[in-house]
Amino acid sequence: MKAPYFLGLRFFCLIVLTLLIPNGVSANNTPTWAQNLEFEFLTKRTIRWSLDGQAKLRVKVTNNGSEAVNSVAFDFRPDDESQNFPGCATFPNGGYINLQPGESTVVSVWSNCYFGDGLQLPQGTSEHVGEFRFEKGGEQFALRETFTIINDGGRTEPALTDGNNMTIAGTIRVAGGYMPQANLKVKTIKSQEYNVEVQPVGEGLVRFEFQAADRSDWFLVLSGNVQDMPDVNFPNKTVKVASFEDPTKIEIDWAPLDFGYQVEYNLSQAIVTPTGFWRGAVSEVERTVVFIPGQENWFGNNENERRVYREQSTIYKYNFDGDKLWEYKPGYECWGGDMSPDGSKVVYQLVPNGGTYGVGVLNGADGSVLWEKEFTHLNPTARAIEGLEAVLSNDASLVAVGTVPTGVVTLFNSETGDVVRQVPNAPDGADNWGQIRYLAFDSADEYLYVGSGDNYLRKVRVADGQLVWKAFIGGWPFVNGLKFSSDGSFIITGTKSFDQARVNVATGETVWINDTGSLEAELSDNDRYVVNFGGDMMDAETGEYIAFLRQGAETHFFANDELIAKLDRNVQVFYQNGKQLMGSEPSGGGQGGGEQSQWSYMSADGSLAIIAYRDMVTDPGNQVGIAFYSGNVERVSLDPNDSPTDITLSAASLDENNTAGAEIGALDATDPDANDTHTFELIDDAGDNELFAIDGNRLLASSVLNYEDKSSYTVVVKAIDSNGAQIQKELQVNVNDANDDPSEIGLDNTSVAENMDAGASIGTLNATDEDANDSHTFSLVTGSGDTDNASFTLENGVIKTAESFNFETKSSYSIRVKADDGNGGSLEQTLSITVTDANDAPTDIALSNSIVGHNEETGAEIGVFSTTDEDAEDEFNYELVSGEGSNDNDSFTIEGAVLKAATTFDFNTKAEYFIRVKSTDTGNKSTEKAFTITVEIVAGMELNPDLVRKVYPNPASDVLHVEMNSEVFPFKLDMYDMSGNVLKKRDSIFSPSIQINVSEMKRGVYLLTIQDGNGQITRKKVAVIK
Repeated sequence: MKAPYFLGLRFFCLIVLTLLIPNGVSANNTPTWAQNLEFEFLTKRTIRWSLDGQAKLRVKVTNNGSEAVNSVAFDFRPDDESQNFPGCATFPNGGYINLQPGESTVVSVWSNCYFGDGLQLPQGTSEHVGEFRFEKGGEQFALRETFTIINDGGRTEPALTDGNNMTIAGTIRVAGGYMPQANLKVKTIKSQEYNVEVQPVGEGLVRFEFQAADRSDWFLVLSGNVQDMPDVNFPNKTVKVASFEDPTKIEIDWAPLDFGYQVEYNLSQAIVTPTGFWRGAVSEVERTVVFIPGQENWFGNNENERRVYREQSTIYKYNFDGDKLWEYKPGYECWGGDMSPDGSKVVYQLVPNGGTYGVGVLNGADGSVLWEKEFTHLNPTARAIEGLEAVLSNDASLVAVGTVPTGVVTLFNSETGDVVRQVPNAPDGADNWGQIRYLAFDSADEYLYVGSGDNYLRKVRVADGQLVWKAFIGGWPFVNGLKFSSDGSFIITGTKSFDQARVNVATGETVWINDTGSLEAELSDNDRYVVNFGGDMMDAETGEYIAFLRQGAETHFFANDELIAKLDRNVQVFYQNGKQLMGSEPSGGGQGGGEQSQWSYMSADGSLAIIAYRDMVTDPGNQVGIAFYSGNVERVSLDPNDSPTDITLSAASLDENNTAGAEIGALDATDPDANDTHTFELIDDAGDNELFAIDGNRLLASSVLNYEDKSSYTVVVKAIDSNGAQIQKELQVNVNDANDDPSEIGLDNTSVAENMDAGASIGTLNATDEDANDSHTFSLVTGSGDTDNASFTLENGVIKTAESFNFETKSSYSIRVKADDGNGGSLEQTLSITVTDANDAPTDIALSNSIVGHNEETGAEIGVFSTTDEDAEDEFNYELVSGEGSNDNDSFTIEGAVLKAATTFDFNTKAEYFIRVKSTDTGNKSTEKAFTITVEIVAGMELNPDLVRKVYPNPASDVLHVEMNSEVFPFKLDMYDMSGNVLKKRDSIFSPSIQINVSEMKRGVYLLTIQDGNGQITRKKVAVIK
C-alpha cells in the first residue's frame, strides 16, 4: 500500500498551532492517542476575498509515532459557533482519520460560512477563529487557529491600496499583419477579471503595463477579434505571469487559428418530469440514456410534504432520438444508479431514508425488475445496501454498492443478486473507509476504484478484494468526478472538497492536486486537458492552469477536443482555448438555486446534447427535467494571412577587402502562404546593420569589411508580407580571410655601436600582417633607399654588419628590405640604421712647448698638453705617471693641461729632463707618452722686463694684446713656436698698443720677443687655447 502523496499539494507553509485541550486528556494535557500526532496549519493567515476567493482551511496531520492511530473523528466550529455550521463542510466527510506510522493526511473545511453563508462578514478587515476538533473514544481536543479576512469584494482593479504591488508589463506580438481589438484582462485563479489597458506601439505590436498586488498567481487573459473580418479567428490566450523570469518583460505571441467552427444547437425536446435527476448513464452502443432520479433540495414545508415528491421519483430510459423506451418508479429517490455499457441492465439504489433501504437491477430492454432487495429495518444485508452509490461492471455481470455509515463495498451478482464479496470487511466490521460516494470499474473489470469520505481513492482487485493502494485526493469524488485516461494509466478526480487531482493508476501516486474551489473534473479525449465545473482548465500532466472558461456547468469535450460544451440551462460552446463560440436557446430548466444540471451527455461529434436537471423547487411537477438538443457542428478551414516564419540568405559570406556595395546573397522569406510576396528591410540601429544595405531582396555590404577586424557580422532583417505581417531575424554574415600584403616591416633594434666587427648582429626583422598566422622571409633589395645595402648582410631575418662602422665618419645608413609572406603578398620598405658614438681611446699626446728657460722659476708655465682623439668634443685629464721615461716627473707638475716647473732649472747642471704623461678621456680611456724637456739658454740678447707693461689675455684664444711702457719707436715683434720657428713677424710698429691675431694658431705655448728703437729686448711666453 502506498502512503498518500502530499509533495505536490499547492498549500502554504507551516504555521504554529494553538491547542485547546478539553476534558479527558492525559497528564500532559494531550490525549494519549494524540501524543505522537503533528499538526500543521496550511492555509495562509490573511485571506483577501477579492484575490484568494473563499480559500479552504486546511490542517495536515502526521503520525510520528510507531503505532497506528485509527478512527479519529473530525469536525469544525467557526468563530465559536456550533458544530456542523452551514457553509463549513468538513473533509473527511463521512469518514475517519486513519494513520499508519509515518503517514500523513490533510483535513479541510469549506470557508464559505465566513463569507456570508452562515456568518455575516463585515466590510474591510476582520479577525476570525477556526476550531479544528478531533475525537477518539470519547477523548477530544481542538486546534484554535486565528486568521484575517479582508472583505474587498468590490475591488475594480488589481493593484492594492493597502499592500505591496508589482509591475506587470510586456508586449503582444500579433501575427498575420492584423490588428484585432485586443482585450486584455488579468486575474488570479479565484478572482474576477480586471481590465488592462493596452496601447499599440507599432506594426503588429501592442504594449501593456500596470500595477497589481505582489503575488505569484496572476494570469493574463487575451481575447479579441478583427472588426468586419469574421473569417479571422483569433483564439483566447492565457499566460501565467510567474512563468516569465521578469514580470516586466512578458512576450505574448498571438496568431489567428487556421480553422473555425459553425455550431448550432436546437432544442429538440424539453421534457417535464415530476422530479429532478441526480445522475444518468448512456449506452453509446445501444444509443440510449437512463436518468436516475434524485435531488439535493425538495419542495415542501415539512418532511411529509417533501416525501410526497420524493416518492414520485421515476427512472426513465430514452433513446438518443428522444423517444421514451420505458420508465420505472422505485418508490423513492435514488442517488446511486447506473446502466451497463451495452444497455442490458440498469441498477438503482434508494437513498437511505430511515425506513427503507433498497437496491435493484432492471432489465435494460423493458425496465422490468430482475431482482431487488428492500428492507424496512436494518440488518446485515440492509447495511450492505445502505448507501448512495451503485454501479455495474462493464460486462454487466457485477453490481458494486457502497455504503454510507459503514464504509463498505459489496459486490453482487447482477443476474441473481447474490453477494459475491465485501471489502474491506462485513458491515459493522473494524475497518471503515468512510461513506462510499464513487465507484468505477476499469475497462477490463479487473479493478474497482473506490472514492470515499475519508479523502482517499482506493484501488481494489475485484477477484479477491485485495487493496492495492490508496491515494489522497482531498475528498470524495462528486457525481462527474472521476475520469480514466484513454490508456488507463491515470485517473483525474474532482471532489466535493473542491479539489482536482491526478493519480497514477499503477502506483497510486498523487501526481498533483489543486484546490480550485470547484467540483468535478472532465478529461479531454486526448488526455491533455482537465476542466472543472467552474470552467478552470488545467494541464492534465502538470496541473498548471492554462485557461478559464468563466462558466459554471457540466463540461464536455467534443469535435476532437477542439471544442468544449458547458451544458446547463442551455448549450454553450467554447473553443478549447476558452473563447466562447455560441449559446443556444434555453431549455426551460428551472432558474432557482440547485435547479441546475448535475448530469449531462454530449456525443463525440457534438450532434447530440442531453441535459438532466437536479432540483425542482420552483414549480415541481411543471418543470423541465430532461432536455434534448440536436447539434450541427461544422469545422471550417480558414486561411488567415500567416506571418512569415523565417528569413534565409542564399549566401552568408564574402571575401574581405570587398568593394563597397558588393552583393552577399539573396534574401528569401519562408511563409505558410506560398504565393505571398515580401519586402525586406534592415532594422535601424540593430546589430551591424550600419555596414550593410538591402536592394530589393539582395543583401549588400555597403562598407569594406576586414576579416582581421571582425570575422562575423550580425544583420537584423525584417520581412514584410503583402498583408503587413512581418518577422525579424538575426542573420550572420561571415567574412572570408583573404591573403593580405604585409603592411609594415619593423626592426626590433635600429642602431649599432661604432667599431663593431663585421658580422655583428644589429636586429631582427618582423612584418606586420593582418594574417596573423603568416610567416615571412626577408631580403635586401634594390630601389629607393638602398644606398647602404652593401654595408649589411641579412641572415634568417637578422640584419648584420658587413664592415666596422665609425660614428665620426658616418652615423646613419639606409637600406631597402623586402618582406614576403609566401602567399603572394609582399612589401618593400626603407629602414634607417643609426651608428651610435662609442667612446674612442686617445691616440696621442702633444706638448705645445718642451723648452724651459735657464733659471726659470718654480711654477713657471712650460707648455700646454693636447690629445689626439676621434671623439672631437671629448675632454681630457692629464697626470704624470710612472713608467718608461718618467725619471724626472718630480721636477714638474700639471695643472689642468698646463705643464709647470716644480724646480729651478740650471742649464749648466742638467740640460734635459724626462717625464711620462697620461691623458684620460671622459670615458675613462687613456694613452701615455714620454716627453723630453730641454733647458734653453738664449745668449747675446739683453733682457729688459720693464719694456712691456702688460700682455693679455694669457692664455689667449682670439686676439693677444701687448701694452708697451717704452715709447722709443719703432717697435719690432717676433713670435716663435717652441722649436724656434718664426710664426709671426712685424717691423716698424709706431703704437704702444699692439694686437696680435692668434685665432688661427694651434693650441700651445709660444715665445714672443719685442725690441724697441734703442735695441732693448724683452721676451714673454704666451699660451694659445681653443
